[in-house]
This record gives sequence, structure tokens and C-alpha cells, in this order.
Amino acid sequence: YTTCANAQYVRQRSGSRKAILPPQFAASKDQADNTAKHSVDVQSRNPSVSETGNERETSASTEAILDAGGDSYILRDNVLSSHPNVAPNVNPESDLNKPKSHQLSKQVYVTLVTTSKYVIGAEVLAKCLRSFNTTRQLLALIDSSLSQHARRRIEAAGWRTQEIEHVTNPNMARIRDRPWFNTTFSKLHVFGLEEYSRIVYLDSDMLLMGNLDELFDQELSDDPLLPFAAASEMFPPDTFNTGVLVIQPSRDTARRLFAAARTLPSYDGSDQGFLNRYFEGWWNAGAGHRLAFKYNVQQTVALYYQPGWEALSGGDMRVLHFSGDDSMKPWSFSGVVPASLARFLHLWQDIARAPRDVDVAAMVSRALSGS
Repeated sequence: YTTCANAQYVRQRSGSRKAILPPQFAASKDQADNTAKHSVDVQSRNPSVSETGNERETSASTEAILDAGGDSYILRDNVLSSHPNVAPNVNPESDLNKPKSHQLSKQVYVTLVTTSKYVIGAEVLAKCLRSFNTTRQLLALIDSSLSQHARRRIEAAGWRTQEIEHVTNPNMARIRDRPWFNTTFSKLHVFGLEEYSRIVYLDSDMLLMGNLDELFDQELSDDPLLPFAAASEMFPPDTFNTGVLVIQPSRDTARRLFAAARTLPSYDGSDQGFLNRYFEGWWNAGAGHRLAFKYNVQQTVALYYQPGWEALSGGDMRVLHFSGDDSMKPWSFSGVVPASLARFLHLWQDIARAPRDVDVAAMVSRALSGS
């Protein structure tokens, strides 16, 4: 076992704020009432304030605060069909009849950066994707609160950036002891990026072991109500982890998700618990909606099930996911871990310190061989 020292910390402050949703995904009060099954007491905290050196980040004032009749989670605009299961728009000009280069240009890796502490994660993720010679675009969805310095770092790493409006977690009362869930519902924006034909979404706390472009060829079904594939969660295994998602995007899907988020409970208080509840038919939907576990191996396997970890880390593991709270992230990890996991933590940290053109593939090869 190896002790890993804390490398960096970020202070957080909290206050109170009303829950918000992006106006482009808003629906009318009548529609909200039609789809509501539960009442939710929505409370929130101030956006996190992080300081790194002289850098200070606060939430921008462009967020759309939704307030009607005393209910801070009522939606404004009538943009949803009265039926909750609206089929997505279909583009009559199929990309299948267009050149391969055009098809690839409409496929994109997406990550999400909502606070400054995840910037370094996005930098490492970009180094991995580029070193393993991806042919797809890289897009980072960034919270409007990020400083210009943070945005420049993300773009310098190779990501195009697209600003999104902050989505406050509607389960704030339940997650007061888990502040890392504060911004996870912003991930719902990814489902609405229909300017792309296929998305591979990756959390920014990951270490890649190889090229992942094959995921864009995942055979999803034509069911518009289950437009994604994911790998199983560790427990229970008939649920999925939202760290890696292959998505057929649609604005209608995003609208339905944002509408349901007001009232549909999340079993863990995060986007993952909500999405598993919303897409509860995922487990029985067939192989096209499931990714092999090697595409989303969580580091907790090493902590709780050594035989499984040894089989995965010595085999065809493609993605190591540093899931969990801030103490589990490779940029701030603190604790005692098995030596077999420590080498991957050190590998991530070595990549983070290396220049942008570092040969990640060679570094991964050495780590996997134990040299």
C-alpha cells in the first residue's frame, strides 16, 4: 500500500440561491403540472467560490432564475409538447449519404467543466485523446462562472469551449454532505447538442489507456426514449454510471430531462440517480445500450475488490475513472491505496505535469508493463 499526498485544494463557500433551469429547455407551468408526480422542496447554495493564486471565480449573472407563484422551479416558456414522450426531430438529409469526413466532423468528444478544480482534469483528458490519435473533435461545456484564465487553459489544451448555463441540483437538501454533486445536473445539457450526430461524453476525472474512437460506432437502437449507451455501475450492476456515455443527441430529449428533473427523485442526489430513474428500462434494452466495463473502470474496484482490479488493470482496461468525492480525485488524492492503483495515480500526475505534446501512449505502456 502507498500513501498519496494531497496535491492541491480548493476552498468552497456556500450561501443560498434559487434553483434554475436553462430557458431554452423551459416549459410552461401547465406542462410542469401535467408531468409532476412528486413535490420537491428546492433549495440551493451559492455557486462555489474558488481561489487559485489571484484567481477568483463567482457565478455569472446570466443564469435564468425561474420563479412563479412562489415555486422557484416553475418553467417559463411553452416549448414542450403536451405529451411527455415527444419523439426527436429527424433530419431528412441523412449523414449516411454524405462523405466520411463529414460524418466524422459531426461526431465529438464532450467533457464538462463546472468549477476551476476540474480544469486540470480536462487538460489531462485532452492530452490522452490527442496522444491516442483521435480523429474526432473535442468540445468542453463550461460553466458561465469559470474565469477567463480557466477558459484559456481549457482551450490551450485542445478543447473548443461552449458556455452553458448553470443548472442547480434540485436535490440540494439531500446532498449537503456531498457538495461535489452541486453541479452534476449541468450534464443534462449534453443530451441536447443535436448539431452533432453522435457524442462520446467523458467525465473530466479520467485517465485513458487507448483510443476510444470505436465508441462512436456503438450500435444504438432507434428508440428515441433511450438514446444512449453506458457501462454498468459497480453497485447495483443493473444501473449505469454516467461518467462515460455514448449519446444520440436531441433537444427534445434534453427538454424532457430538464422537465422531469423538477420532480423525479434521484436515488443518490446526483445526475446519475436521476438518469437511472428516468431511463429505468436501460438494463433490459439490449446489448446496444451497454458498454463493456473496461470503458469505465472506477478506481474503487482497486479499493474494495483486488482480484477484479488486478484482472482489469492487467488486461484491456481502456478508461480509469477517478469517481467519488474530491479526496478521490488524482489532483487532490489523499490516503492509502494499493500500490497497483498508486502507479496509475502517479501516471495521471506525471501526465498533468508534462507538456501538451507528451507521448501519453508511451507513458501508459510503461505503466501497464510495470517498468
